[in-house]
This record gives sequence, structure tokens and C-alpha cells, in this order.
Amino acid sequence: TLVSNINNEEVGEDEEDVEVAGLEIEADEGSDIEITALKVVFNEGTADQDFDEYASEVSIWLDGEEYALVDADEFTDESGTANDWTKTVTLDRGAIIQAGDESKLVVAVSGISNLDSGDAGETWTVDFDNIRFEDADGATISETPTMTAVTFSFNTFASAADIELKLSLGDDNPDSGVVDVDSSDDTDNV
Repeated sequence: TLVSNINNEEVGEDEEDVEVAGLEIEADEGSDIEITALKVVFNEGTADQDFDEYASEVSIWLDGEEYALVDADEFTDESGTANDWTKTVTLDRGAIIQAGDESKLVVAVSGISNLDSGDAGETWTVDFDNIRFEDADGATISETPTMTAVTFSFNTFASAADIELKLSLGDDNPDSGVVDVDSSDDTDNV
């Protein structure tokens, strides 16, 4: 099932590892399972640029531990329509869900450091197209989760982090004049 509290997230400019979608996966009592690969599909939604014009990296996490990190430019347009950006991501060894336990498999995205202002606020969706795992007997199994794609957006740093610049008068302000600001030293008494 989908991780319900990850939905409509905002990936800020230069923000790292923003969780955009997740699955709760339960291993039955019969065997531990090791997640070995995950096919992830990003769809442009309202966006009109390539995926790497918004994202710098995509990471895959299991229960808070990172098991894969790939550059956004490794996602390819398989459909030829420039709408779906897809990659099968191989996870590092050790992404194990113990028999009878439930774990959270999460996709996180890092934003580029110079998002074009025209691209701010545009939405994407992410979908888990296929999950490959191995059981304790070494059998490799692939499943396609039946879930709804999750929507998220990219935004400027200030908007995503809800940052505001606030100015106020200080006690030591000069009456009037030009303030010279140095690019490497503090500007004092203003």
C-alpha cells in the first residue's frame, strides 16, 4: 500500500532527498525478502521540460536507510513522447524485509540548484512500475504494484522552504546615506 503521509510534496531548489512517494511492503511469515531493483516512472504532469531540468538525483530508501542513488539524467524517455522518464534502479545488497515484518520503501528526489522560474510550481507524478525481490531460497520474483501515481512538484527554495526576508530598523542605523556593502567582510554599524 502507499505510504499515506507522503503526497503532494514540494521539492525545493537545491533541496536534498525529499520523499515524494513510498510503499509499505509486508513480507509474509514464509521468508525474508530482499528488494533488489525498482522500476520508477516519473510523468511530466504539468511540466514541459526533461526530468533533469528539475531534479539532480533520485534515491531509494528502505526504513530510513539509502540503498540506491542515481543521477536524474539517467532516467530515459522510453515512450518517445517525452512524458514518462523511466529507470530500473538496482539497490545495494542488504535491503531486506524480515519475514512477518512491514517496511517502507521510499523514493526521494533532490532538486537542481538553479530551477528556471518558469518551471517553478510545475507538477510531476511518480509511479512504482515494477519491484524485483529475492526470497530466502534465492527465487527472484517481480511484481507490479497496483497503486495510483503520486503527485509532487518542484519549486523555488524560498517557496518550498517557506522562507521570507524580513528587515527591521536597528538602534545603530545612520540617519541617512549610502551603505557600502563588502562582498567578503561584514558591514558594521548598519
